[in-house]
Amino acid sequence: MPMSGRSPGFTPDFVEYMAQLESRLDSIAQQGGQAPAPDMSAYAKKTDLTSLAKKADIPDVSNLAPKNMIPSLSDAKPVSEAMVAKAGNAAMASRDDHTHERLTETFKGTLDTNGQAVITFSKTYAVQPVAIPQGIKAGAPISWDKEYMGTDGAWTGVKIIGYKAKPMPTTPVLSLTTLLGGVITGLNTLIGIVSGYNPVQVANGAAFDGYVLKSSQTG
Repeated sequence: MPMSGRSPGFTPDFVEYMAQLESRLDSIAQQGGQAPAPDMSAYAKKTDLTSLAKKADIPDVSNLAPKNMIPSLSDAKPVSEAMVAKAGNAAMASRDDHTHERLTETFKGTLDTNGQAVITFSKTYAVQPVAIPQGIKAGAPISWDKEYMGTDGAWTGVKIIGYKAKPMPTTPVLSLTTLLGGVITGLNTLIGIVSGYNPVQVANGAAFDGYVLKSSQTG
């Protein structure tokens, strides 16, 4: 039905719209009253599904731990090393920022005029630990005496005393002539000198360092 026979009172836009509608209706009528099929060319085709994962590509998750077997996080302090290994059976996991106890500590210092120094431990030990001092460029070997401070259950430090050998006199105690001239006199003189001689002296002013080991005993 051409729009040219319509009333001249219609606007041009309305006339054009009606013409397009009329053309559309004629097209539908020519196709047996069926609206044309929509353009599906932009959608995936059946052959495009071949790239999707197949059943064989899906990983087998049947062996994964069920939710109730996932360990929970522990609020307990982590244990330190032990003399005997242990597998453990606790269903708990340590937190990411956990810290194990350190079983050693170090120290250093200088012996005073009496050849002594007091070392205060960085923590209190329940069982008496073992302190091992050593000299630094001492020039001669140093032997050590130790006095631990504290009691069972609360060891807090150690006093160390360093000794080193005293050099022998550089001049002879008695000459050979004196010994041959008077054996008795010479022996008495020798005994007097030796009896007052101390073969060791304190290592005053000596620099030292060392370390402390936590005892492997539990009591």
